[in-house]
Amino acid sequence: MNNYYNQSKEWTDFFLKANPKHHNIITIEHNGFKIFVYEYPYVGNSKFWYLPRFMIYNNKFTTSDYISNSNEILKIINQKAKDNKISYITMDVDNRLLELCGYSSSLEFDLPFKKGSKKLQYLQTPILDVQNLEGQEGMTVQECFKYNEKNFFGKVNKTCRNLTRRALEKNWEYEVTKDSKSFEQFWSIWQNTAKRHSFNLHPKQYIVDLLSYNWAQLIVLKDEKGVIQSGGIIVTIGNSTIHLYGANTDEGLNKGSQYFFHVLVLKLIKEKQLKGQEITTYDLGGSDDDGYGNFKKSYKPDYLTFDGVYDIVNDKLKVSLINSLKKVKKLIKST
Repeated sequence: MNNYYNQSKEWTDFFLKANPKHHNIITIEHNGFKIFVYEYPYVGNSKFWYLPRFMIYNNKFTTSDYISNSNEILKIINQKAKDNKISYITMDVDNRLLELCGYSSSLEFDLPFKKGSKKLQYLQTPILDVQNLEGQEGMTVQECFKYNEKNFFGKVNKTCRNLTRRALEKNWEYEVTKDSKSFEQFWSIWQNTAKRHSFNLHPKQYIVDLLSYNWAQLIVLKDEKGVIQSGGIIVTIGNSTIHLYGANTDEGLNKGSQYFFHVLVLKLIKEKQLKGQEITTYDLGGSDDDGYGNFKKSYKPDYLTFDGVYDIVNDKLKVSLINSLKKVKKLIKST
């Protein structure tokens, strides 16, 4: 009962396609809950398990259901991990669940948790409610903004509204495409964006595999000369559209491409809703306290927040030794 994208059958199918060697998905079902556990290589022939976005709170269930089921599911997973000689399990847990359970941290579950050191994804996700979007099929991006200027954009930061209006005045053209030439241009821009903001990219083939699914879309923005200056990859799984990846040239940023892009995504969401697809949230993409996060704060989103990373360590000797060696290596590099 977890609607987050990497707790979906769609994403696990993609994960296995993109990582055919040394990875696996373990499915755990218990009392109506279905959890996907991701298996990764660790050191040598050993492995670790990752529970992404574990037990996101759903108000269809009572708090007591969550307390008992969370513990029971973790015990089942931990026993399976021991049976399969998994070195450790790592996970992120929804803060709302902890608060409702009256826990100050994940450490109060009935298992030997320890604070983890390495997060595998962002621990904070800004989400917009799109259930009351207005508009009609075939509307322009500018018309989408006008339809929603009071109800949706009336709630966002004033500076964001003004910058959005300016961006909409530019002669942006857009394409929702699978074209290889457009992808290559987007990939080039994304590489430069990664260098500018010091983050790592997935391998190119990983993204190619992602875009082979009909629930994933590449959107590119072109200037008046037809040159791609911006782009992003969105996925729509279950009731949510997620902005997974984005890239902009300096020129694109100066012309407000990032503001135009989000109005465009809202337009696409509304058109899908008009065709009967029940999309309730627009996930702006994971962000902690960085430049991306500051930009997304201007939309005044709700936040899905996770209580750090927690591990259940089964092979304590090996994990302790590996962590010590990593610290020594890091120390040597810094001297």
